[in-house]
Amino acid sequence: MTFHDWCAAKSAGPLSSEISALSDRKIQLLTAAFLRRVWEYLPSHHTQLAVEATERFADARMTKVPLARIRVNDALESSEPLWFAADPSWPAASWYDEYRRWGNDLPAVYEQRAADLERRTANYGHVLQCVKAGIDWPHWVAAKVAFFARELRGWHAPINQRVTASAREAAAQFKLFHEIGGDSSRPDAEWPRWRTGDVRALARGIHRDQAFDRLPILADALQDAGCDHELVLEHCRRPGGHARGCWVVDLAMGIT
Repeated sequence: MTFHDWCAAKSAGPLSSEISALSDRKIQLLTAAFLRRVWEYLPSHHTQLAVEATERFADARMTKVPLARIRVNDALESSEPLWFAADPSWPAASWYDEYRRWGNDLPAVYEQRAADLERRTANYGHVLQCVKAGIDWPHWVAAKVAFFARELRGWHAPINQRVTASAREAAAQFKLFHEIGGDSSRPDAEWPRWRTGDVRALARGIHRDQAFDRLPILADALQDAGCDHELVLEHCRRPGGHARGCWVVDLAMGIT
């Protein structure tokens, strides 16, 4: 998918297909990265807790059951079906289309969302079912989240800048997709040789602490191990734009 196609998409389907090429772990981290970009605008503290839980789940520090519980709690508290997979009982329209349907009347959007959630998820069991489906279909959730984050960014911009703000968010998401997906689908055959103890330790620390300022040090360690891959070294020395799930850090740790 080209940059133009990504930004021009008006429904979750095309993005979902593109994102599905990543591993489930990377998709979960991409979802979290999308939401971390709009952290201060998230509808509830429970949504922030769900993002953090998603990151722990991606790194096998949480199982599916507690993740589902946290996501259900967020759905009930925030009245947002963010974590639901496509479901016959839930409107399939994108966030963008729904926003257009209600115009610029943000309170009406949230009131309708709350009413829909109450009507369509009258009991905890149904919410849990939808959330579990979302965990099993992470690419669909990631695509929905991408549209939600775009519109959230737009809603909180001055009224005459909303379209531009949403477009910029879409562009940033495209960069995040490649930051996490990167070259990991076709890794250099030399990676096992470059993956020394020092390289692994540095990469684990960067991932754990989100300490991306250490990436130039990782580049030096990779060079000491014999890495001369220009794309890898340039990525490590590039200022900014990194996220948990960075394709170089993942390859240095030996995970996908």
